[in-house]
Amino acid sequence: MPEKVVATMEENPPKVNKWDGNALKNALDDAVKDVLLSRFSYIESHKLLDGRLIISSVAVGFSVFALIWDLLYPFPQSSWRVENKMKGKYVMLEWKDVHSQADLKDTFIERMPSDGIRTVMCVCVISYFIMMGVLTWYTTYLECGIFCTALKKDAAGIDPDDVWNASSSLKRFDNKYHLRVTQKAGKTGKAKEARTVLTVENYFDETGKLLYGSVAKEVLRLHSDVEHKKN
Repeated sequence: MPEKVVATMEENPPKVNKWDGNALKNALDDAVKDVLLSRFSYIESHKLLDGRLIISSVAVGFSVFALIWDLLYPFPQSSWRVENKMKGKYVMLEWKDVHSQADLKDTFIERMPSDGIRTVMCVCVISYFIMMGVLTWYTTYLECGIFCTALKKDAAGIDPDDVWNASSSLKRFDNKYHLRVTQKAGKTGKAKEARTVLTVENYFDETGKLLYGSVAKEVLRLHSDVEHKKN
């Protein structure tokens, strides 16, 4: 049985809605990534994405634990403080022990969750919002719009890998796609970068099909500028 041949992005560029800014940016990002990984045989690194997933997973873990805790100790089953007017004293009563209206005769009931249940829920809620703050900081100051991290392996396998990053931005209702390509030398740790601004309509045809060759030309030019730039 013949193997199915998968068309490359260059052979079958995507077609998007030209009035959808997010779709335009995603298509350009994918094209830039494809050029870096295919033309230079770099290896993609997912460390930034993995970091975001770990932070998100921890936040979701707190919320899931809170849901399970609430399932085990639902609100009506929390400890209630009951004042028996006849005896004039407080007693602790579980909601499951109340079987009829007769059990509540001459009784004043005030909802009062036990300290342990309340503490667990507070910790989960506060921790969730802290992790959301950490995630916001991570995406804003560490990712900085980076959508591709590629590693250039040292031929001898001795020096650390060179790290190439591609980041972009496209403001809402704007047609200027800002692209930045950076290189961090594994041996020296020094960084170089090159930037360009692409007019979106020049990289899509009338039907919204991506002009892959035009994008590749710009990416190769930026890559060359970075390589030949002195530190």
